[in-house]
Parts: sequence; C-alpha cells; structure tokens
Amino acid sequence: MEFDKNESGAAPFGERVIIKHLPIDDTMGTGILTKPMSMLAREEALQVKSEIVALGELAFEECEFKPEVGDIVYTSKATGFAFVNSKGDEYRFINDKDIIGLCM
Repeated sequence: MEFDKNESGAAPFGERVIIKHLPIDDTMGTGILTKPMSMLAREEALQVKSEIVALGELAFEECEFKPEVGDIVYTSKATGFAFVNSKGDEYRFINDKDIIGLCM
C-alpha cells in the first residue's frame, strides 16, 4: 500500500485525519492591542482552528461534503492522539467525526 507523503511524516489509516493546530490570534482585530492572557488561555483550551495535513482512505466517506488537505477546520483542542514529528512540530491523529466544522 502506497501513502502520500506529507509534512507530518505519518500516514492516517481508515477514517483518521492528521491535523496541525494553528496558533491562536493574539490581536483584538486592530493588530495593535493584544488579548489578555486569560482570554487567550480560554480560547486555547476550547475550540481551535486546525489545518488538515492528511486524510485516511475512508475519511469523510459518509459525508456529502469532503474536506481536503489544506482546509482549515474547527476541532477540539484535546481530541485525538498527539505526536511530534522529527522536526519537532506537533500534529494529531483524530477521527473524521471529531471535526466540528469548516472555517470559511
């Protein structure tokens, strides 16, 4: 079985997806003021934006709309299995059903 190479250095099986959490924006929209640390910690602890890095062969098979590699999606911070690649970047294996929605 051949797998597509991706930046994580791993391949998801079945309905699994590999995601990379995106950093939380610390500005208040103006680019000048920063959010208080308590607000950043709260946002970071809840839902986060993540980029899809790789899709298993059965991921989103039961969905009408199928997200693709590179799409930005909403996920829970603690879902899935975290791993670090050889470059020190953190990724997560998650189930396709753990993706909450697509970021437009």
